[in-house]
Order: sequence, then structure tokens, then C-alpha cells
Amino acid sequence: MENYNHSSNMAIDITFQFIKERMAELGISQHQLSIKIDVSHSTLARNFRKETEMSLPSYYKICGALNLRPFLVPSEDDDTVMNRVSFN
Repeated sequence: MENYNHSSNMAIDITFQFIKERMAELGISQHQLSIKIDVSHSTLARNFRKETEMSLPSYYKICGALNLRPFLVPSEDDDTVMNRVSFN
């Protein structure tokens, strides 16, 4: 079995950085986001610090709150920063 921990951690870092940049762009604080998605501020803060894993429903709620699309794009079609992460 292959170990995907490194690529997974890289992708999480890139994703959280993108979310934080989008929050700054929209002027939304972490506390305001937690209220919008109905997740406690402490839980969201622990997610952002990678102390706990973010649930998939929370990720989708964040995408909705920040007007982002959570698309899964085939690697051959990916022209974003995420293409630097090798999952295979």
C-alpha cells in the first residue's frame, strides 16, 4: 500500500491557504465563518490549525459560505496550484 500522507498534507495546506485568502478577500473572519456554517469557532480553529480533521460536510458548508466550488478535477485537466500535489 502506498503512503499518501505527504501529498494529503500538502493538499490540505494549499486548500486552507486558499480558504483563508478567500475569507480575507470577502472580509469574513474565522468567527463569522463559524457562525455562517454552524460549527463552533473552537472546532473550526482546530481544523485550520490541523489539530483535528475537518469533516466533509464542514468543507462543503465553507465552500457554500465563501461562494467556492468544491470540484474534483481530473489531474490531466488541472491547471491550478493543486497540480503540484502527486496523489499517485
